[in-house]
Amino acid sequence: MNGLWGLRCRAAALLLVAISTRVEPQAIEVRGRVLAADGSPLANALVRSVEDSGLATRSTTEGVWRLRIAPGRRIAIQAIGFQPETLFVGEPSADDPLEVVTMATPIALRPVRVEARTPEHERFEHRRALGNGTFITEEQLKPFPVVTVAAIRSLSPRVSVEGGGIRVRSGAAWCSPRLFVDGWDQGNPPPPGSTDFWLQRAKRIEIYTAAQAPPELTDSTGCGAIAVWTR
Repeated sequence: MNGLWGLRCRAAALLLVAISTRVEPQAIEVRGRVLAADGSPLANALVRSVEDSGLATRSTTEGVWRLRIAPGRRIAIQAIGFQPETLFVGEPSADDPLEVVTMATPIALRPVRVEARTPEHERFEHRRALGNGTFITEEQLKPFPVVTVAAIRSLSPRVSVEGGGIRVRSGAAWCSPRLFVDGWDQGNPPPPGSTDFWLQRAKRIEIYTAAQAPPELTDSTGCGAIAVWTR
């Protein structure tokens, strides 16, 4: 019995010695700079330990950072718009801190086009998707230094000019359409000169025959309508 107890005591002592002699590597200071390809410093880059969560810092306005970390760990460096970098922390060759310089590689980003649409633009696109009528977009109008009735005629076969006024085809005949500007009825016929005035400010245009016109752009004379949108 005493022999078994003695074996247990010796095994416990060996285990205690094994545990007590296991020493974690001592943390050392690693410092560095994060630079762009042109040599300019990158501020606010995230510098963190891959293995130790919560152990992190950020680069200064000069791109400088410092981090205390144990040898054998890895350091990840991340900056917005640049490829992430990972560094391995080795043993220092002297008492001086390890110093590293990271040249960040930019990420090739695709250009993003942000287009703000007004409610009128949204309704224009909705009616355009329905496919009734003729729709002239801002992209189609851009090549014209000044948008005139003649310019609209070149974009739509439904439009003609007669006596200085704009006319649309209704069946086999031509008639004077009602003009709407930003949703407001300008009358039929519109005031003299008003058509050219509003067309010069047009961003989008809708052209309808009487059968195609939606309720909000209806012409009571049965000819059709032209809607000009300036916003």
